[in-house]
Amino acid sequence: MARKFPHKDFRGSYNRLTEMALRMAILMASLENNNKITIKHWARAQELAELLRKNLHRLYDQVNGGEAKNSLELEIMKVIKEHFDRKQFTARNLQDANSKLKKEQIGTVNKILKDLQVGGRLTSTPPPEGQETSKSPWYRR
Repeated sequence: MARKFPHKDFRGSYNRLTEMALRMAILMASLENNNKITIKHWARAQELAELLRKNLHRLYDQVNGGEAKNSLELEIMKVIKEHFDRKQFTARNLQDANSKLKKEQIGTVNKILKDLQVGGRLTSTPPPEGQETSKSPWYRR
């Protein structure tokens, strides 16, 4: 499995996943079936190994910053600086001002704006006068 996988950073972990699945099946069998592994034990062990694999990829993305997110963050900050410096805006305003951001889902843009707010690069503001019924969060640089 690991030899076919092109990403070198995961090879060691992928090599261990099969061994970990077997060990989990053995452990489950030792607890309930007189040390005999059944298909039920093996299936559950494979599910757990798959969960470990998914979590490995999530951890890798978090540690390495997720390059796609970083480029979107940079694009968002560029649009804010060019079009909305010292003005209030929503995620939809940013998308309307930039063709690259229009291609992204509104939820993705909102998530990045929320991350920027938590990081202190943006502040949340009440909607401007006349926009009080807007459900979208408003931000300011």
